[in-house]
Amino acid sequence: MNPIFYRKIQVDGLSIFYRKAGPKNAGTLLLLHGLPSSSRMFEPLFARLSDRYHLMAPDYPGFGHSDWPDPRKFAYTFDHLAETMDHFTEALGLSRYTLYMQDYGGPVGFRVALEQPERSEALDVVKWSPACRLVTIIKKPTFAFNASKLRYLRNVHPKNFSCVLTLLLRRFPRLRAARAHGVPAQAQRATG
Repeated sequence: MNPIFYRKIQVDGLSIFYRKAGPKNAGTLLLLHGLPSSSRMFEPLFARLSDRYHLMAPDYPGFGHSDWPDPRKFAYTFDHLAETMDHFTEALGLSRYTLYMQDYGGPVGFRVALEQPERSEALDVVKWSPACRLVTIIKKPTFAFNASKLRYLRNVHPKNFSCVLTLLLRRFPRLRAARAHGVPAQAQRATG
């Protein structure tokens, strides 16, 4: 296991805390945490995957060790959190990554992917129950979604799974059902 480093970086005038581990020349996983949590929730994944992947896990503003700006001055919306995470990736020079989105990370991560689609190599959606709200976060009708980017949709509640795929297919007519890729056994054990 590679050591985990704990860092802070200034993004949009805020101190954003993040954990990182793994070789920089490996594929990058950008891990977006759930609610109410922080990047600490990914420590089991760091222990299991840091020898093969470059792992980056930020705390959103108002979560974990990141700054907690006054809600009268900072809009705690999915749009604003996604904008901050997009600027976080820019500040760190992350040009290509797989988005690993858990729970609250879903609406944040999909917005990041839609804003900078050329950066997202794949999307890994884990335990995101409000999946039917996907329609509210897809705003760009010209966004050409590549089916190979939707690598895993696992642990989505069964009644929401078909809704997610229906919304994706309606919004992106060129999207075709793709065979799910295998998930490393270590990641399956780490996420339950």
